[in-house]
Amino acid sequence: TKKRIRYYSCSNFRNKGSKVCSANSVRADVIEDYVMKQILEIVKSDKVIQRVVARVNQENKVDGAALHHDLAYKQQPYDEVQIKI
Repeated sequence: TKKRIRYYSCSNFRNKGSKVCSANSVRADVIEDYVMKQILEIVKSDKVIQRVVARVNQENKVDGAALHHDLAYKQQPYDEVQIKI
């Protein structure tokens, strides 16, 4: 069986012809590998990692504040029962 090779090409060329765009098709495996490498380079950058960590820490801080508020709200009836006992 023959392996099918996929290509990316300009849709303007397919729809409107060579006056709009040249037919420079690119093999899908080649361009997908290139794009993945570029994404990995961006994701591994210190600046991106620092931004992700800062955002996660901020979300955890907000969640922590909400938890403390919920705890205080739910603790009050418990404390009232303890006083009555």
